[in-house]
Amino acid sequence: MNEEQKERIKELCIGGLLNDGGHHKQYFLEQILAEVVEPAKVVEQLRAEGYGEEDGSAWEPGIPP
Repeated sequence: MNEEQKERIKELCIGGLLNDGGHHKQYFLEQILAEVVEPAKVVEQLRAEGYGEEDGSAWEPGIPP
């Protein structure tokens, strides 16, 4: 991870900490995840492990503040 990514993740963490509302915090978590891995691959992995929309365990998309 390079310094630019670390700074971006730091900014996203601070943004999440300073915002109220679960959907906004969800947005920041998704953005942080995208800095580290491809979110689609994480969703694919979760579905392979049995998590998903059909059982209500899929995460709801975040809403930008």
